[in-house]
Amino acid sequence: MKTPESTSPVDPEIVDMVDHVRNRYGAHGLRQLIALATAEAEDTEGALSELTDAN
Repeated sequence: MKTPESTSPVDPEIVDMVDHVRNRYGAHGLRQLIALATAEAEDTEGALSELTDAN
């Protein structure tokens, strides 16, 4: 799997996980993974923001 050159290095375990999803579930599985990961990232960023604002 190739990563965009403009981004920071990706942890090899993440690359392996994405490869596994692609190989097992195809493009549809990757789209589901992206949607889930995006939602999780937004939730995590929101929680961190709340913690920062509370301090």
